Amino acid sequence: MAGTQDYQVGEKRAAVSAEPVVKKRKRYEEKPEKANRRDERREVMAQAKTTWEQLRPKATSSDKSVKLVAELLKLLSGRIVEFVFRHDGSRIVQWMLADGDNAQKTSVMKELIEGSKKPAMEGEMPFFVKLACDRYGHHLAFKMLRVGDKKEKSLLYDNYLRGNVAQLIRNSYGADVLDFAFQTVLKAKEKTELVLELLYMKQRKLLDTFRTTILKEASEKTQSSVKPQPQPASIFAHSLDVVGETFASAVVDSAGTILSQLLDKEKLLRFEIIHAALKEYMLVVMESYPKEKAQEMAVLLGPVLVHFAHSKPGIFVAINCVKILDAKHRKKVVRALKTHIRKLLEDEYGHRLILALFEWVDDTRLVGKTVSAEIFSSSSMAAEMAEIEMASKSSSRGGKSKADKKGKQPKETTKISTKEVDMGYVKTMCQHKYARVPVLSLFFGRDTRYFNPDVYGVVWGEVDTEKFGQLSKKDVKVRREELRVVFEASICDLMRKDLVSLLQSRWSAPMVLGALVNSSTSGAVSTGLTEALKDEKNMKILTGDTCARKTVGTVFKIGGKGLACRVLDECGMSIIRKFVKREGSAAIARHLVNSAERDDANRALHAAGCSNDG
Repeated sequence: MAGTQDYQVGEKRAAVSAEPVVKKRKRYEEKPEKANRRDERREVMAQAKTTWEQLRPKATSSDKSVKLVAELLKLLSGRIVEFVFRHDGSRIVQWMLADGDNAQKTSVMKELIEGSKKPAMEGEMPFFVKLACDRYGHHLAFKMLRVGDKKEKSLLYDNYLRGNVAQLIRNSYGADVLDFAFQTVLKAKEKTELVLELLYMKQRKLLDTFRTTILKEASEKTQSSVKPQPQPASIFAHSLDVVGETFASAVVDSAGTILSQLLDKEKLLRFEIIHAALKEYMLVVMESYPKEKAQEMAVLLGPVLVHFAHSKPGIFVAINCVKILDAKHRKKVVRALKTHIRKLLEDEYGHRLILALFEWVDDTRLVGKTVSAEIFSSSSMAAEMAEIEMASKSSSRGGKSKADKKGKQPKETTKISTKEVDMGYVKTMCQHKYARVPVLSLFFGRDTRYFNPDVYGVVWGEVDTEKFGQLSKKDVKVRREELRVVFEASICDLMRKDLVSLLQSRWSAPMVLGALVNSSTSGAVSTGLTEALKDEKNMKILTGDTCARKTVGTVFKIGGKGLACRVLDECGMSIIRKFVKREGSAAIARHLVNSAERDDANRALHAAGCSNDG
């Protein structure tokens, strides 16, 4: 009996297993609705793209563009948010903002600023933040910041940018949008708030306390008749005073950790909001904390200082890093700037970093070699880069040089002969508003007649030696003399061959005066000026150009008796008559005669019909 029962149970199991298993689909009834919505969105986008194709040609008139944008608004109004995260949808909305009239732009911007009408779930990013962090949507976020008026930009800041710095800075697309807004859209006060939010990223409650205190102080000042105090130099230091000594060290430590983590991402190094945050941090730690904290950050920044040299707060950080670093790490900074020298020299802020190297780095041989290698000879730089590539290929193949086998590092070799000097760029450098400044400083030092102290005071400012020690041991004059030798040969060559064009430019004219006051290069200026005055064509240029005419007069004043007598002997007394005949050039003749201190020159001046009263 037992065997029969087991056999029957086995048959039932086989029959059950043979029947097909029907899987239950979750939300089976909702699938057709989703499919219908998806198909409907595809139809709408297809119609929108058809209209957009008519809008794209450059020949489309403004009236026709407004009509086409109106058609797109009828089609997409009320549901623009559904399409902005698509590649084609984002581009269509950007064109609507670009080619629509004011009313149409306002309508689109209003819908985008309001975002999704659905309430955001807990932990979900706000609409604009989500848009800025999206692969396709961030292009539309840029467009909104460009096109929006003051009120719309203020709404974007209040509702989305403020309070979401942490989410934006951690996303590659969002960080681009944040930095664009920081550089081009926001006001100074708004920038300061975002910088503080970045530094207080891990201490949000303390930041809220600081904001509450500041608002309270502002309301009290407006109610009273007392004039408002100017904003403090370091808002971060002011915030630490408000939160108190108990929490100040914790805030500074967390800010240092946040900044050091952000420095690991190379893309973020060029963002001005990072530069501004580092400036606030360095101001605080250099003044109120032990030197180790400031030098620790400076060591991290040393190899990447080139990324900080294109903004005002960034160059402040870079210069102070050069000041407080020791000799070993300063050399690393100099080596890291190779292949970037020309770009730095021509940058509004970057040339100040080169000037800081001239002012503070004792290893003048390394600095001179690094800077001159790129200024003078592009061919030598190409050869150097080829050597680096060859070395990298040999190391990748497993080959080792003799120096590597002996455990030694190969010596740096950057040979520049006078035949290889790129005189075209040397001339360009002398005539450039910013590139000339570091070399000019080697002739005039810190003379405020040529260097604005408000601009270059950051470079010249002394470091607290009691705190950081004497980091630059070589005398400033000795350092300048050693660096000037590197540039003297090319400057002399330029003065002899192309002095006339240098005298015509307001930027290169001081370079001529600098070369004149230096004993090693004054002879080249004298030779170049004498040769120029012998040529009638050059004579017309020098006396016809205002800058050249004034500079030549100054040259005779500074050059003194030796230069004046040489010009008179080479060119003859007729040169005085030529100066007098040229309109507005009689003053040059008087400077020449007074400098020469010769009776024959004075008689020539009177014979030319010009008195020597001046």
